[in-house]
Amino acid sequence: MNAEHIDTDATGKAKPVATRDTQWPQDDVVVPQTSLTPTATNERFVLMDVVRGFAVLGILVMNITAFALPMAAYQNPNAMGVLAGAEYMAWWITEVFANCKFISLFSLLFGAGIALMAERISARGGRPFILHLRRMAGLLLIGLIHAYGFWYGDILVTYAICGVLCFVARDWSPPWLIAIGMAVLSVTWILVVLFSLTVPFWPPGSIQQVADQWAPPADHLQAEIDAYRGSWLDQSAYRVPMSLKMQLVVLPVATLWRVCGLILIGMALFKSRFILGGWRPPVYPLVAVGGIAFGLAGTLLGISLREANDSATFAMFLGLLPNDIASIPMAIGYAALLQCLLLGPLGGVVAGILAPVGRMAMTNYLGQTLICTTLFYGHGLGGFGRLDRIELWVVVLAIWVFQIAFSIAWLTHFKQGPVEAFWRRMTYSGAKGKKM
Repeated sequence: MNAEHIDTDATGKAKPVATRDTQWPQDDVVVPQTSLTPTATNERFVLMDVVRGFAVLGILVMNITAFALPMAAYQNPNAMGVLAGAEYMAWWITEVFANCKFISLFSLLFGAGIALMAERISARGGRPFILHLRRMAGLLLIGLIHAYGFWYGDILVTYAICGVLCFVARDWSPPWLIAIGMAVLSVTWILVVLFSLTVPFWPPGSIQQVADQWAPPADHLQAEIDAYRGSWLDQSAYRVPMSLKMQLVVLPVATLWRVCGLILIGMALFKSRFILGGWRPPVYPLVAVGGIAFGLAGTLLGISLREANDSATFAMFLGLLPNDIASIPMAIGYAALLQCLLLGPLGGVVAGILAPVGRMAMTNYLGQTLICTTLFYGHGLGGFGRLDRIELWVVVLAIWVFQIAFSIAWLTHFKQGPVEAFWRRMTYSGAKGKKM
C-alpha cells in the first residue's frame, strides 16, 4: 500500500495524495544529493502539520495555569481555594481533555519527526546521525535559554536529550518500537507504584513536606506571587531552582522515561504511515473513538480516586497514574480524529487553520511563553495570580486566535517560522556539500 498524506485541491477540499511513488523514494533506493537542506514546503505531510498545530495550541490549555498561577495550582485545583460551579467546570474540562494529552501528542510527533528526518537524509545518501546531533544541540541551546531565562516548564531540553538517546531506534520495525516504547513508558509507572509503597515508612516531616507541595500554606503562595510580580531577578529566585529540579531530578526519574517511550511509539506511527494518513480511511474513526473513550475513562477514574482520597501523597503519586496512562491512547485518538476531519467536507478549512500553526510549532510554543510572561510577570503587566480559571480560558482563546492569524500571515511571506529558520540554520550550517 502506498503511503499517503493529505493535500488540498484547488477548491480547498482535502484529498489523499500518494507519496511513495512521487515525493518519497523507495526504501531501497538511495538518491544522490550534494547538499543537505531543510524540508521543502511541497515535501511536507499536511496531517503531521495539522496534528502538530493542534498539539501546540492544546498545550497552552495546561501551560496557562503554570504561567498565571502558583505552581501548586497546576496539579491541585484547590491549591488557592476550593473550586465550585463554573470555576470547577473550567478546571474539569482542562483536566479531562488537556492534562497530559497534548504534551503526549507533541512527544509522539517529535518521534515521528526524528524518523522522518532520518529517512529523508538516508535516502539522499547522507549520514543522519551527525545531522541529528547538530539538530539536537541547537534544540538544547534554545531549551536552556527558554528554561533559565523565561520559564521553568520548558520541554525542549528534555526533547533534545531524549532525541539523542532514541535515535538508535530509528530503523527498528513498528512492532518493536511500540513494544520497547511501552516498556520504557512503564518504568515511570512502576517507580511511582514502588515509591508509593514506601509512604507508610516515611517520617512525619517528609509526609508534611509533600502535603505542603500539594497545598502550600498561604504565606508560601503569597511569596511566589510576589516574586513573579517582581523583577526578572525576583522571578529567577523561583525559576532557576525549579528549572534545575526539573532537569536534575524530575527528568531522570520520570520525564525521560515517559518522553523516550512516546518518541519510540511516535517513530512507529510514522514508519507504519499512521501519522501520514496512510492507513485505510475506515480505520481512523475506530481509532479515534476507541482512543478517546479509553482516555476519558482513565482520566475520570483518576479524578474520582483523587476526590475520594484526601491524602496528598496519594494525590501526587498513585492518583495521577490513571490519567498519565490514559493520555496516550487519547492522544492517538486525537490524531485519528483529525485525519477523519481532513477527509471530510471541512478538511480544507481544518488544514488551512491548523497546518500553518504546526509548521511554526517551535515559534508558537516559545511565542506562548513570551506572550504569557509579558501578561503575567512583573516585567510586563504583572497579572500573576490575579485571574481565575474561567478568565484564563478567555486568555487562551485570544492567544489561539492571534497565533492562528499570525502563522497564516507569516507563511504567506516566508517559508518557515522565525525560530524554525534559526534552528535550521544552526543545523544545516556547514552541511552544504557534505554527506552528513
